[in-house]
Parts: sequence; structure tokens; C-alpha cells
Amino acid sequence: MASESTTKKSPTQDIFDRIKSELDNGTVPWHKPWVVRPECILSRRGSSYSLRNRMLLKYAGEYATFHQVKAEGGSINKGAKGQWIYFTKTYTKSVKNDEGEDEEEVKHLLRAYCVFNILDTTLEPKYRNIWGGEPPKDCDALDVVKDYASRTGVVIRFAGNSAFYSPSDDTLQIPCESDFDSREEFYSTLFHEVGHSTAKRLGREIGSTLGGSKYAREELVAEICAALCLGRVGMDTQSTIINSAAYIGEWQKKLSLVKPTEFGDACYQAQRAYELIFNITTKESNND
Repeated sequence: MASESTTKKSPTQDIFDRIKSELDNGTVPWHKPWVVRPECILSRRGSSYSLRNRMLLKYAGEYATFHQVKAEGGSINKGAKGQWIYFTKTYTKSVKNDEGEDEEEVKHLLRAYCVFNILDTTLEPKYRNIWGGEPPKDCDALDVVKDYASRTGVVIRFAGNSAFYSPSDDTLQIPCESDFDSREEFYSTLFHEVGHSTAKRLGREIGSTLGGSKYAREELVAEICAALCLGRVGMDTQSTIINSAAYIGEWQKKLSLVKPTEFGDACYQAQRAYELIFNITTKESNND
């Protein structure tokens, strides 16, 4: 019998624990091919899910709630299990300010929904031709970086034997592409450092203490941003991962410094950084 798994955890804790569990099992969730490709994981309405939900869902494809499936005359296959995803509901609340006057305060509430992969139902997929296709290759990676530098004024130097971004003089350095083992590794590193350079432009605090919580959160933002950028230009993000216990262990340490409530924000900030780099002025995905 189909079931909707229940959760007693807070939404933020559940999201954090599920991402950490993937790392514990040797998977870097933000490098899944369908995570970096919004069109590969869709709601039944055809809209792409947010980055956070794309990380949480196990397979690419379409998803629908039990009630959506029932409304279309379908049913859930025997033994199929739903997966929890989260939507952000924004509302305003009247509060007293320091002067005792009423003012509106914006609140954000995470709402949980259980969804089923459409292949676990009796319904036919609507968008298989979209999520089953090849990743888009609609722009040249180097042209994207050059355009970003031109728009923002950040200085990029291809030199030396180390990669870093210096906030003090707004300069990014990375070794030449010929010094890397692959084109994918070069652009993964380049987009990571470019991701750091978006911090001052988007009001993020990088953190100056190596190994501190703010530093770890910024590293998470830059790494997820780089994966999104690679997906946008159609590069294989899987090949950019160092397949070793040491790599996974390093991310487990970084994530342990990030609070559960901060992980969702890191995903949101990575999405904003990605949009700034590609000069995206309209949302390609909703908050689902």
C-alpha cells in the first residue's frame, strides 16, 4: 500500500539531516546531474523545483502529490513511498516597534508536502521529453565569466599556482587552464572563485576566520554555485568531484559548522549568485 512517510522533525532539521545523510553515504548532493538542471525535476504543473527541493528528491522526473494524482484519475503504485519537500510561505505579521507603533513584519514559514515520482503512479509523464533530454549548452563558459567581470568590475588573473578571491582588492586569481587535469576541473574552480566574488555584491558576509562557521557557509555557497554554473553550460559536474573519502570527509566537517537553519539560506544564496553570474533577471524556477 502506498504511504506518505511522516516526520516529527522541524522542516529545517529534516532538510539538513537528509543532506548530511547523503554525504555520510558518500554522495555530494549538489553535484547530482538533476540538481544542476532545473528542467530535469519538475512538478506536475511543469514548473521546476527550487534548488533545495531538487537536492532532496532522489530521482529526476516529474512529481505530484497524492491529491494531484487522484484529481487526474490516477493512483499510487502499491509499495511506492512519497518524499517530503518544502515550500516557503511568506506572510506579514503586525508587530510593535521600539516606539510602540504597529508595523508589518515579513515572516517566512516552511510548509512540507509529500510528493510521488510520476513513474510510481498509474499516470503517464507529461514532460519526459524535457527531463530526459540533453543538458542545455546555450553559452560559452569563458564568455560568461568575461561578461560577469565586465558588468561588475571584478579583476580576474589567470596566473600562479593557487586559486583564490581577494575581497580587499576585488581580484580573483586562478592558474591557467593548461595547469588543470581537465576543462571541467578548471571551470569548476573558476566558477567557485567567481561565486565568492558575488558576496560583496549580494550582501553576503564571507567570514575571515579559516575553518569558522561563516567561512564554512560561504564555501558551501560557492561550491553549490559552481555546480549550478557547470550545469548551465552543459558540463559534467560528476567528473569534477574528487572521488575519495577525504573529499567527502572535508564536506562533512564544513557542514557540521553550519546550522540547520542556515543550509536553506546557503542554497538560496547560491541560486542568487548563479543568477548574478549569468545575468538572469527573471526567475527560472519558483520557490517550490
